[in-house]
Amino acid sequence: MSYKDFSLGSGQEAGPSSNKTNKEGKEGIPGDARKMSAPWDSLRPVEPQADKPKPPSRLGRFFRRALRWITGLFVVFALGVGTTWFVRVQPMNTKMGDLKNQLQAAEITVTELEARIADFTPLVSENASLKTQLLETQLHVDVMRILVDVTAAELALANGDAVTAKASLTGTDTRLAILQEKLQGEDQQTIEGMRTRLALALEELETNTFAAISDLDVLISNLVALERSLFEN
Repeated sequence: MSYKDFSLGSGQEAGPSSNKTNKEGKEGIPGDARKMSAPWDSLRPVEPQADKPKPPSRLGRFFRRALRWITGLFVVFALGVGTTWFVRVQPMNTKMGDLKNQLQAAEITVTELEARIADFTPLVSENASLKTQLLETQLHVDVMRILVDVTAAELALANGDAVTAKASLTGTDTRLAILQEKLQGEDQQTIEGMRTRLALALEELETNTFAAISDLDVLISNLVALERSLFEN
């Protein structure tokens, strides 16, 4: 008896008989029965079949491309804005701050200068008043010099000294011309008449002493009237 006889226990041969039985069992099941599902298969949930994805339309592809372009442009714009901020805007802000500080300092300086000007204003007004007084005094001196010249000439003619009289009137016409430039309106016409009267007196010094003294006397009267009208106050 072999090892196979002991393993089977009943004296049946192993191997060929079992294989034959399996083959006969499979061959004994009808084809429809093998294809038929088990009774519990009907209780299993039916899985839905996934729809096949539809190809994108032209409009969809256009919007996708447009969205990509817009996104790219936005990124480029954002980078440009950032670069502009760091390259131009930030330095300009710094410069603007410096300018504001300089402006504030200038305003403080202007305020200080205005305060100083306010302190000096009375002095400036007083200085202007002094200048006006000085001009009036100089004008008064010019009138008095002319009056002295004419008076001295008349006195010399009264003593019969025509040479001294002529020497006294040497610069009188020039002084009258300067005085005429300093005056205005009717006063200038008055000075013009005095110059005409002086010219007549100079022509009459050696030929007609009496007429020369008369002209000089009229000239003195006119100078005194002018001096009173200008400097009476």
